[in-house]
Amino acid sequence: MPFVCILLAYGIAALNPFSIASLDGEGYDPDHPGIVGCTRHPVLWAAALWATAHVVPNGDLAHVIVFCLFAMLGILGALIVDVRRRRDLGTEEWRRLSAHTSFVPLAALLTGKWLPSPYNLNFYRLIAASGLYAGFLALHEAVIGVSPLPPL
Repeated sequence: MPFVCILLAYGIAALNPFSIASLDGEGYDPDHPGIVGCTRHPVLWAAALWATAHVVPNGDLAHVIVFCLFAMLGILGALIVDVRRRRDLGTEEWRRLSAHTSFVPLAALLTGKWLPSPYNLNFYRLIAASGLYAGFLALHEAVIGVSPLPPL
């Protein structure tokens, strides 16, 4: 879940020409894509990873159906957005903008297409991700009724 919180905190309001709410790449630097280098769809992948992480511990059929649908929505939604944005941008512009990105989280890092820069690390978003994760841990039992932490 910490990775999900990082994707959310960095992905929301990021300059992202591949996003549904794109400003057509205005201000986006394809050579330094930031969180978009991790994945072109950080918020949708955050939803998919959150849902996937909740399938096993909630293993009854109703929860499996709900969480699998959320995961499918995140992944299929990202695929659909990719297809539409590629069509809208054109092949050459798509290749230029996506050269240092990947669909699957961290695939561009593992293939060497993207290297995160410590100079572009936004500490406010890192603090927001940490706070979000701490908040989820602290409030999960009160709101959901189950603690995400193992019993002591």
